Amino acid sequence: LAELNTLSHLSTLEVQIPDAKSAPEGFFQKLQKLERYKICIGKEWERFGNYQYSRTLKLRLNTSIDDLNHGIKKLVERTQDLELDELKGGKIALKELTDEESLSHLQNLHIQNGLDIESVINDKNEFPRLQSLTLQGLPQLISFPSLEKLHLSSLNVTRVWQNQLSNVAFCTHEKLTTLKIEGCGNIKYLLSFSMAKYLVHLKYFEITACNCLREIILLEDIEEETQATMTLSLFPQLKSLELKDLQHLSGFCSNSQNKVIEFPFMKSMTIYNCPKLEGFICRYTREGNRRISSQGDLFDNKVAFPSLEEMSICYLRKMKMIWRKPLPPNSFPKLQQLRVEGCDKLLTIFPSNTLTTFQRLHRLTVNTCGSLQQVFEIMHEEKETALLATAQLRELHIGGLPKLKYIWKNDPKGIFSFKKICAISVLGCRSLKNVFPASVAKDLPQLGYLAISDCGVEEIVSKLEQGSDSEIAVNFKFDQLYALMLWRLPELKCFYPGKYTAKWPMLNKLEVIECGKMKILGTQLDSPIHPPLFLVEKVIPKLQHLTLDSDYIAMISDSQFSSSLFHGIKAFQVHGHGAKSIDFRISFLERFYTLENLTISYYEIKELFCTEGDTGNEEMYAGTLSTIRNLKLVALNNLKDYLWKQDVQVDHILPKLETLEVHNCYNLISLGSSSASFQNLTTL
Repeated sequence: LAELNTLSHLSTLEVQIPDAKSAPEGFFQKLQKLERYKICIGKEWERFGNYQYSRTLKLRLNTSIDDLNHGIKKLVERTQDLELDELKGGKIALKELTDEESLSHLQNLHIQNGLDIESVINDKNEFPRLQSLTLQGLPQLISFPSLEKLHLSSLNVTRVWQNQLSNVAFCTHEKLTTLKIEGCGNIKYLLSFSMAKYLVHLKYFEITACNCLREIILLEDIEEETQATMTLSLFPQLKSLELKDLQHLSGFCSNSQNKVIEFPFMKSMTIYNCPKLEGFICRYTREGNRRISSQGDLFDNKVAFPSLEEMSICYLRKMKMIWRKPLPPNSFPKLQQLRVEGCDKLLTIFPSNTLTTFQRLHRLTVNTCGSLQQVFEIMHEEKETALLATAQLRELHIGGLPKLKYIWKNDPKGIFSFKKICAISVLGCRSLKNVFPASVAKDLPQLGYLAISDCGVEEIVSKLEQGSDSEIAVNFKFDQLYALMLWRLPELKCFYPGKYTAKWPMLNKLEVIECGKMKILGTQLDSPIHPPLFLVEKVIPKLQHLTLDSDYIAMISDSQFSSSLFHGIKAFQVHGHGAKSIDFRISFLERFYTLENLTISYYEIKELFCTEGDTGNEEMYAGTLSTIRNLKLVALNNLKDYLWKQDVQVDHILPKLETLEVHNCYNLISLGSSSASFQNLTTL
């Protein structure tokens, strides 16, 4: 540090000083000439992460500002970005900085772990340029200044702003654009309406882990001039709202009046783990001094989000319905992405007569809602009045819905078209009997990805409604479908329970695992009464990615197929049934000439390159496996001691290997001989 004093023209410095007392006399005074600096004083500071400011100072001194070295005080006065940790001995954090000039440069202030601090600065002073304030771990704090960004964390305050604060005083906070409150466990209500109306520039609002919080805004003090209006706009510039881990939150606000509450510019909303929340706006009636809740839906017809594009609703344990029908026209007209997760009492996502409101929805994700029975509810009476409308839905992902009976309850034919759908995944829905109504499956010209796994489906497409001519074959054209995955569907009997034809011209990825009751792959020799979904001779040559279980491996091994069928496959996964699996022989791969990615999982293989009954030798293996770049082995529990024998020259067999992954092979001790040299291996 003494050497720095000799650098008379030094203008920029980044330094960490564990102990300020070790600095030479006058050291900090001489740093006043610096134009740019990032200085940490005290132990165990993390590296500088914010390079937005040219003059940053971080202090961990276990003392108060009063006791600081005079040179450090002068640095504080010139600093733009100031962080203070473990200040002790003073109730006012910046008590010594009493004149306006002392605070004229400060733009970002972070104060944490000050057990005695009650306020940031003397009430008479201001921060003329302060934009962002973070207060964390200050249990005695009772007041703080106004600014653009405010972050309060782990405070014991019962209220953020005092109730007696005058409107004139509170209007100094009207510049606030970002408000983040977290871990303030004693707050029950955050704002009154008279305060909230001054936050006209607020854009980002986040409240997290405030366990006593009941409501965000109290509307009981609505002024007389707002009584006559039927629409009440809150936070006119708000873009993003996040409410997370609020254990006692009953609603954003209460409204006993017949008003529509509107958030005109909100783009994104997240509500996560608020177990007592039933309604975003708490509706109630009064009987004397008692308030009686009249809530049944998260969003009723008296709340509007005309600009909302993304919404996530997770772990609302008491919510029974998301929205009440009919919805006003400006409720959710621009909603594009919706995620619903962990809402145990929810029965349906879109009740009847609400779909027209959500025609712009592009992506829908629904997971782990234990009571959900249907996604789209379509009532027969809608057909008499509704005009055909095309939904903009492109992605539908549902999973972990044990009671789901319908994705589409009733066929939407003549009401809605879902022809824009590009990707569908359905996972873990054991009560689901089929995926598509016939009219939906017949009109999916853009569907490219379909994955169905761990479900109770008996048929992929349900039969046409009664009255349709069942003798006429139904034509299904999946012109853009490139990936089809069918995993663990023990009840699957057929694709469609009637006569049909299906075309899949773009299919290049097929995965079939444990679909025992239905023949997915077959040959031209199979019975025409129960034909397979795909003929091996026709579908295999088009594929680049193929996943099969041991039953289909055995079927292909026993058939006399031309080896040229498999020449286009780049990625191959073979999936066994554990101890019940027929042993997989590496010689099976002789037919794959251009294979680059190989995965072997859940087989009882004893040695990778020498299986019982396999007639292969190293020369054959070298020709078969020489193109493989990525090898993945999963749950091969019969592999003992090593992957391959010590005398196997595995680097000759797999000369191009770049990635080797081994997962859950619990009896494996060694990969093999240490003499093997994989010149191209980059990942192990």
